[in-house]
Amino acid sequence: APIRRYRDAGVTLGLGTDAVASNNDLDLTEEIKPAVLAQRGVAGDPTAVRSTEVLDMATCEGARAVRFPEVGALEVGRPADVVVLDATSTRATPLHDPVAFVAFAAVGAADVRDVFVGGRQVVADGVVTSIDVAEATERVRAASARIVAALR
Repeated sequence: APIRRYRDAGVTLGLGTDAVASNNDLDLTEEIKPAVLAQRGVAGDPTAVRSTEVLDMATCEGARAVRFPEVGALEVGRPADVVVLDATSTRATPLHDPVAFVAFAAVGAADVRDVFVGGRQVVADGVVTSIDVAEATERVRAASARIVAALR
């Protein structure tokens, strides 16, 4: 998509993941980097699209694009889901620009330290606390086996 042209025309753009049918990893950080780099490559201009613009597309603009105006920004009184990344790894050192770290160096789950959903912590120090991961994994394996068997 010609992001620069759309943005200059005032189009609200969102960046997201669509489904596991086309990408088994629903990691939004993996979508930001290629979105920036593809635009720069197509335009032949390293300033064609800034990483801050694409991060906005993945957050506040994305919320507006799908008509969820109540989310997408950290403001008092709004519901919030927050992901805290570890910015002490070698990938983040030296950390001159936190947005550039998210856009170009963060490695999704490997850099996630804490996650809060609606004010409730669901990941603490990189460990999921909201569900029993082993039990959930086993339930998914069993369900998958039943589906595969039914399709044969």
